[in-house]
Amino acid sequence: MRAAVALALLLLPAPMAWAQEDDRGYLTAFLEDNLSDAGRKVTITGFEGALSSRATMDRIEIADDAGVWIALDDVVLDWSRSSLLSGAVEVNELSAATITVNRLPALPEGDTAPAPEAGGFALPELPVSVDIGQIEATRIILGETVLGEPVEGRFQAALTLAGGEGKADLVLERTDGPVSRIALDAAFSNATGVLALDLQAKEEAGGIAARLLDLPGAPSVNLTIAGTGALSDFAADIRLASDGVERLAGPVAITLDQDGAYRFTAQVAGNLAPLFLPDYAAFLGDRVALDLSGRHWPGGRLALDRLGLDARALDLQGALVVAGDGLPESFDLRAIVGSDDGLPVLLPLPGQGETRLRRGEISLAFDSTRGNGWRGTAALIGLERADLRLGRAQLSGSGRIDRANGRSGIGATLDFAAEGVTPQSPDLQAALGQSLSGSAILYWREGLETLRLPKLTLRGDDYGLEASLRIEGLDSGLNTSGIITLTAEDLARFSGLAGQDLSGAATLRAEGEASGLTGAFDMAAEMVATGLKTGIAQADRLARGTVRLTAAARRDETGITLRALDATAGG
Repeated sequence: MRAAVALALLLLPAPMAWAQEDDRGYLTAFLEDNLSDAGRKVTITGFEGALSSRATMDRIEIADDAGVWIALDDVVLDWSRSSLLSGAVEVNELSAATITVNRLPALPEGDTAPAPEAGGFALPELPVSVDIGQIEATRIILGETVLGEPVEGRFQAALTLAGGEGKADLVLERTDGPVSRIALDAAFSNATGVLALDLQAKEEAGGIAARLLDLPGAPSVNLTIAGTGALSDFAADIRLASDGVERLAGPVAITLDQDGAYRFTAQVAGNLAPLFLPDYAAFLGDRVALDLSGRHWPGGRLALDRLGLDARALDLQGALVVAGDGLPESFDLRAIVGSDDGLPVLLPLPGQGETRLRRGEISLAFDSTRGNGWRGTAALIGLERADLRLGRAQLSGSGRIDRANGRSGIGATLDFAAEGVTPQSPDLQAALGQSLSGSAILYWREGLETLRLPKLTLRGDDYGLEASLRIEGLDSGLNTSGIITLTAEDLARFSGLAGQDLSGAATLRAEGEASGLTGAFDMAAEMVATGLKTGIAQADRLARGTVRLTAAARRDETGITLRALDATAGG
């Protein structure tokens, strides 16, 4: 609001008191003070012609707590002061010779995500009409951190806003590399509610979009979105092409229901395989289709009545309803991954290394109108990665989703089992064994900022883990507290990981708290071992019989403090 007031005063006839000040004095300080805010500092230098129809500024800098992130050089404002008398702001030119964006601005502390509530769209009804014939930046310089590489370009636009109607035309072009051009022609009327939209984005081969999307061969890319209609019944066509061949196309529509909810549909399909590595062809096939239908209410409630995503080795179907507070009201999701021939397929997953899978299934169901219980199952068969092979894994779960006493909460009981576990490391494989199983009970309640795991178990062939934990939020450094008990009937299986020839049996119990972000901890531990051998002769002679070791230590900003240490052996 302060920024809007400052700009408005800049465009109004100056009071006589200001006329007696020089250009750099009162008005410059006023603009800097009112355009600046918490986490934002605006500095204007070389301000001349504030009282004429052509004002210029040598430089405008905008900084955050980390320094200047954007600068505008040789700024010109050419406008008609007399037009204000007829209730209009007519700007012939608003330009800058150079706009330099070193990086994206830092978000001020305390900024939060926008509220889920959605209101109707309308252009602002200003007390004056605005007509800017030319908005131009001869040279735009983007730093490497903005798009991953230094970029230079130019910008030109025109803007009209009057009587609840608006029109914008803009063109943004790259000038220092593969030709890239974004052109937008848009218009909207509050009276009719009609939106006209025509967006065209084109880029030659080797451009930024191909690099950011990691498209094989860095092809040329062409995206168009065009549509005209009232926001209560708006439809647009989306088309994506690469190297001159259409890859994805289909209609997207928005309509307004009688209850004030916006209904949206999308039926987009095409052959996306050329946009991925050839190895993904078995997964994608020659057609990928998205079939989506849903509604969004002003209060933030979202319902996906139909969600379908199909490819050669993927079948995802389901529905989902999320309340305005972000908690699900219902969901019914089913997905199957796998090829018809039963051979492993390469999954198009981001990250390092390839992931192949013979078959995967997942099913989740919940309906608050029938109760607060949810259930789900998942199964993987034939998972293959460079660092892990998995014969079969199963996960089943159930729990509750509720809003007791005005607070939402989620609880779950999970059971899992895995067979044919083969990590890349032989030492890790020897330690884990071929089969694993376990269970967990967890719950979270809104406002408590704590995830509780009263029961967590992991079982192998002759070892096990039992724990009861609670995890605090980010404001406490992901602080984890609780009790963990480890038992091993045969320590020999851990010899490779330890780098020593171990044998014997041991139980380790630890209690305390630790921060996953800061590394701080305050722990007390006890280990009891029988028949312990380490392969070190001197230690093995001392470890005859039963060995009992207790210790208590703390690590904070001052360092590590060993509060207690006691060891006994024999007997």
